[in-house]
Parts: sequence; structure tokens; C-alpha cells
Amino acid sequence: MLTHASGYSVYEAEDRFWTERMAEAVLRIAGVLLILFGYVQWFIPASFLQGDPVLARMALSVLFMGTGVGLYLFASRGFRKVLHVDLANRSLGIARVNARHRSLLRRDMPMADIESIFVKRAEDRHELARLDVRSKSAPWTSTVLKGAQEELDDLHRLICQDVRTALDCTPRRVRRAPVPRKRAVRPPSLEIEAIPAQ
Repeated sequence: MLTHASGYSVYEAEDRFWTERMAEAVLRIAGVLLILFGYVQWFIPASFLQGDPVLARMALSVLFMGTGVGLYLFASRGFRKVLHVDLANRSLGIARVNARHRSLLRRDMPMADIESIFVKRAEDRHELARLDVRSKSAPWTSTVLKGAQEELDDLHRLICQDVRTALDCTPRRVRRAPVPRKRAVRPPSLEIEAIPAQ
């Protein structure tokens, strides 16, 4: 597990999102084609259009370009969840990244605003466990990551330790370290990278 003085980022494993990557690529291509068609339709002969050709072309241009931009932005919103643990600024960043590892939306939560961080076990063995964060200022709980139970348990301990260290707090209770058990080797469900120092 990589750590850094400035923090680290935890991504959901990319190989679990093959369908989402394909859907993102198809929607992005469709959006670009619609935008291009909104421009190309200005070269269509006026005999194919009814009424005022200028108004018809303007309406078609707005329709196709608006739909294309909407599809492109929808496809680029991201599907993999990522958690940024920023120790320098004492905050958690929750976002989604797309296939190009870019995120359009990110929500930052100050560590002082965190009420609890916990792992919710999967109800079925085919499902994934969830790492949830509850804020003091919001009545709902945010699911920040999904992954294997063992990996989320380790990550949960690390984040709790880092939050307490960043806020200079002492743990409310000390839990006995779990006894390690032999488990089958599985591909990792999370990817971790360090945040570069600023």
C-alpha cells in the first residue's frame, strides 16, 4: 500500500468496469457524431428542408449539438469511485473518474466533519462490501468505495488512523488486532496511488 506525506488516493479496480468503459466510449462517440452532424447539416441543400431553411437549420443545429454535448458530458461523468485522503488539507475527496482517469465532479469533506467511517459487509457472497462515510452536517451516508471485505477492512483501519493523526485525536476504544487467516489469492479490488507533494 502506497502512502505519502500529502496523502493518497484509492481507486476501485478498473478491470471490474469493462461494460461501463464500453458504454462510455459508445456514448462519447455518439455525442461527437451528433455535434458534427449539427455542423454538417448546414451544407444540406435547402430543397430537403421545409419552410424557412435558415430557421430549420438553426433548429437542427441546436437540437443535434445540444444532444451531442449532453451525451458527451454524461459519458464523461465517470463510473469508478475514488477516495482522495488529503492529509495536508485534512479532508477527504469523494469523486468518480472516467476511462481517461479524469473526474468532472468532486466533493470534499473536512475530516473534522466526519462522524463515522465504517465498512458494510456484503449481504451475498457475489456482492462487494462498501466503505461508507457519515457526515455530521448531512443526514445521509455516502458510499465512497466498493471492494473486497479484507481490503476495505485494511483501508478502514488506515484511514481511521490517519484521520485521528491529522486531527490529533485519540481513539475512543482500542480494538484487538484480528488474527490473520489464510485466504485464497484474489485479484485486488482497489488501486492506491500517492498524492504528490505540493
